[in-house]
Amino acid sequence: MAFSRGTRLVDDMSRNIIDTAKKIVDEEGAEQVNVKRILEELNITNRVFYNRFQNAEDVLQTVYENAVLDMRGFVVMAYDSTMDYYDYIVNLAVTALQKTFLLKKQFKNYMFKHDELSTGNRKWWIEQIANILDYGIQKGYLNSAVNTKEAGYAVWCFCRGFSAEGVVQNQSLEEAEHSFKLGIGYLLDGIKAKKPLQEPNQAAKEQDREAF
Repeated sequence: MAFSRGTRLVDDMSRNIIDTAKKIVDEEGAEQVNVKRILEELNITNRVFYNRFQNAEDVLQTVYENAVLDMRGFVVMAYDSTMDYYDYIVNLAVTALQKTFLLKKQFKNYMFKHDELSTGNRKWWIEQIANILDYGIQKGYLNSAVNTKEAGYAVWCFCRGFSAEGVVQNQSLEEAEHSFKLGIGYLLDGIKAKKPLQEPNQAAKEQDREAF
């Protein structure tokens, strides 16, 4: 983080610098953020900037962390028991794709690198996914044999990899979302609780006898 004489200055100017960097990221991508550009946008001196941040990477890290924390908000929303559990998971996963897809387009290589180093963020997501799967097992929606921690990691890898591939291949959000919904649906089918075979009713039994 940034420091002045060992203490970081957090004031209106530091927030202006962060907001300016975020605006550049939103409109042009993280690669366009640099100290010179920020100085020009705000009409400030080197001294003003370096009293608050070490470099452009320092500002970008703050912008990225704020975006990640903001994105987590939709995941912790309570599950409404009136909803179909499977639809809830698919909709939640698609919302995550939409948000991370845009974030990856904005940050691209910076985000990939930062995510690899951010074990805390990975751990948080896996725990959230595992909690959702645990609930599904408790309610009988998912197979009780599922290891939710391992399944949570698998879902995290699937979502993260799918989003990254879509960005690399320059897919539109609509294209990525269509394929993703199919993929997450297949993945979910693999861990659903197995329904017991139902005994055929009397009419069905009579039809079987007539068939022979």
